[in-house]
Amino acid sequence: MMTSGNSRIVKRKLANNDISYTFSIAKNERVNSRPTHKTLAIVGCFRKSEFTARAVEFWKIADAKLSELVSAGKLWQNDESKVRKQFEAVIPRPAPTVIKTVKPSTQSNYETMQTVISELKERGISL
Repeated sequence: MMTSGNSRIVKRKLANNDISYTFSIAKNERVNSRPTHKTLAIVGCFRKSEFTARAVEFWKIADAKLSELVSAGKLWQNDESKVRKQFEAVIPRPAPTVIKTVKPSTQSNYETMQTVISELKERGISL
């Protein structure tokens, strides 16, 4: 188990030589003068073999829960960035998708509309 600051990552070896990770957001508290971790949210449990397929889903959940905890005042904003860095050390953020640029048409919208209007007039349709 890796516990650091406000995150808790539990690592388990499975029978099929895969590894399971459980990610949670925790807060350090003292109970009866002893340090303890209070779990604020469980982000998810994934096998290492599923990381690439589920990374986008994981980070959507993690970002939403972290933002929710910060806005509710249960987690400090600087702790939020620490948790993100700790999670990123285990399951990296997926690279953003690049959108293909579309080549603009040579004809303007005005010219296209004029062509359509003239075709409609030739067919006897009035506007």
